[in-house]
Amino acid sequence: GKIGAKELRLPWKSGVKGKDLAVFSRQFATMINSGLSLLRALNILAEQTENKTLAAAIGEVRNDVERGNSLSAALAKHPKIFSRLYIAMIRAGEIGGVLDTPEAIRLRDSVRERPIAFQAVADALMAGRDHALAGERGVSDAFITFVVLAALRPSFRRHGEYLQPLTEEVPWDRAICPICGSVPSLAELRGEPGLRYLRCALCEAGWRVPRLRCPFCGTTDHTRLRYLTIEDTPGMRLDLCDACRRYLKTRIAPGGEAEPDPFGRDLATLHLDALAWERGFAGAWPGPD
Repeated sequence: GKIGAKELRLPWKSGVKGKDLAVFSRQFATMINSGLSLLRALNILAEQTENKTLAAAIGEVRNDVERGNSLSAALAKHPKIFSRLYIAMIRAGEIGGVLDTPEAIRLRDSVRERPIAFQAVADALMAGRDHALAGERGVSDAFITFVVLAALRPSFRRHGEYLQPLTEEVPWDRAICPICGSVPSLAELRGEPGLRYLRCALCEAGWRVPRLRCPFCGTTDHTRLRYLTIEDTPGMRLDLCDACRRYLKTRIAPGGEAEPDPFGRDLATLHLDALAWERGFAGAWPGPD
């Protein structure tokens, strides 16, 4: 059978396309990582961003930040441009220490006074008890989850690289990483005709799965499987299952190469998650309320 396909123009009512937002996100991250202050980075982007609607919004965000608002709170005033998922990731960056905000400072002060026993936090996270830890530190569950996973990822990535060769010949077609047990953040179609791989959100390992089968519910009914190609995001598509209402962002790699930075690719395509959620589909991770 053949999966149904459709090319889609993203419905950015604000006049800001996914490509514009992706360029802004990459430039902003580069500036912050190079040591520029938050206000300086926003000033530059407000002046240099070509999309006039986005440039105006960045200018308003800069003004709000200058008045003492957090970046995430300032972005949240522009819901037609910045999705809830995008804002959630910015808030996670704030609490992770990338951006100095009152909430990030509160968590760091709490850790200085009462150091976090990392193993205990990781165990609590895996057991679903992170809400208690978040309450103790005065932050949300999402922040604690982000901080712990960000700390775990480098170690898990090294283990994934070491164990990856042992899993390549083992049959495994589930939407759970065979190495660390986490969920996939992306799928990839490598080479021609396109072998399908899933990439782990935590250790970034890849494992091959059947192409014409939903990895979540297992359906092979081609009438329930379809994908959307996005005009403004070449090389990516959304794979959708109408049987279980789940989705996966999929990278097209005709040359057969694996994505070197799955986490970065996931962040750069947050607008695709927002699009899937708007259409009633859920990803491997829980979506917004």
